[in-house]
Amino acid sequence: MKLQKGATAVEEKPLEWAEWLSVLRPTTTVASGPLRLVRLMGDQRGPEAELLDEALPTGRTSITEVSAAGVVALVRVTHGGTRPLLLVDGEQIIGAKQNRIMNASLLVAAGQSVEVPVSCVERGRWRSKGVFFESSDTTVTASARAAKLRRLQVSLARGRGHDGDQGAVWRDVDEYLTRIGASSESAAFDDGFRDRRGYAESMLMAFEPGLGQVGMAAVCGASIVGLDLFGSPSLYARGWRKIGRGLMAEWYDQSEAPTEADALGLVRAALQAMATCKPARASAPGIGQTVHASVEDVTFSGVIYGEVLYHVAVAQCTEH
Repeated sequence: MKLQKGATAVEEKPLEWAEWLSVLRPTTTVASGPLRLVRLMGDQRGPEAELLDEALPTGRTSITEVSAAGVVALVRVTHGGTRPLLLVDGEQIIGAKQNRIMNASLLVAAGQSVEVPVSCVERGRWRSKGVFFESSDTTVTASARAAKLRRLQVSLARGRGHDGDQGAVWRDVDEYLTRIGASSESAAFDDGFRDRRGYAESMLMAFEPGLGQVGMAAVCGASIVGLDLFGSPSLYARGWRKIGRGLMAEWYDQSEAPTEADALGLVRAALQAMATCKPARASAPGIGQTVHASVEDVTFSGVIYGEVLYHVAVAQCTEH
């Protein structure tokens, strides 16, 4: 396998989509408030990468506006680590001229500086809070993330790149702030999450990963409200808290979690639907490609490099 500058080799075999999904095992579940969480177990092997929470504090990696004037839809990621940097779909960065979220999961090679597509989640601010962004410890809410993922799939299918539809993202954030009764001078998602942080942290114990766990699905009522798969147990073990906080930031109407049997059935059906399709591919900023598809009521997008999957986010189209 030919490596790009700063990339590291992976020993895993090339991606065979249906085969990769076939080794996933939806297993033990746990109720967490209105959610039933399904553990997804997989192969013990897998790729390695740095995550934002690990890379930014070192100072070797930075995220800035693309210029002094800035561009809402782009930020610049300069990665100086020793392994590729995995940016996870929907994760938030805060600071600079306004807070943003990642439009898609992407990979940045060590030594690479690249412009990355983002969406603003702080509509009322366009003034600098410093040169550098900081890593937030959460993704955007489950519903906003799922809606963005479906819009991303449409944008990619139409050849328009990794666009999350900025106007729609702002509406999603406004609706969230209204739904939870949060006030924010700058219409910032982060202000709403601040009101939910205590609840989210209290529920995170239910998310603790098991041996060999590579992903997690959250089921509310009769639908999957979030499903994330990482390429290795190591990546999942280091990235699950951010996903979990985004899930628990959401406000769910249901008061009781669905049964284990119902939750497992929904997750198995989603994985089976995904296995029936051959994902489309798109060139991506950084290294590797994004893979994406919609099949039945399931939409997903992920990132691969060297034919190895690093992360995929999944959304179901039914309402919870």
